[in-house]
Amino acid sequence: MAFDGLLPCHSEVFTKSEYSSEDMALPEAIMNHVKQDANHQNIYVIDRGL
Repeated sequence: MAFDGLLPCHSEVFTKSEYSSEDMALPEAIMNHVKQDANHQNIYVIDRGL
């Protein structure tokens, strides 16, 4: 789930077993969101709970 500061702006559901790891799912979700916005200028801060 991605937020624009106020509301959700992107969500994605991964159902394949290969995405049970955040190491696989998180980068793909971020890249899919970046591809949606042609003038992308956001900075991502990810808390993976490690």
